[in-house]
Amino acid sequence: MKNVFSLRKRSFLSPVSTGYTSHIFAEVESSNEGEYRWGHNMLTIADCRRRVQIEFFLGTLIEKAKAK
Repeated sequence: MKNVFSLRKRSFLSPVSTGYTSHIFAEVESSNEGEYRWGHNMLTIADCRRRVQIEFFLGTLIEKAKAK
């Protein structure tokens, strides 16, 4: 199965005129109606020099409840 994202959104935190590349990037992979539970769900927060990536596993009902 190829990766199909139900959401991929990047928002820059500074105006273009500043030249800064700080951003937040969210990626949520489709589960294909529950058929594929090992999806890629990641939030990336970045400034000009650093990047933090937080991955959320949502493959079980318990993990989904923890994510709320």
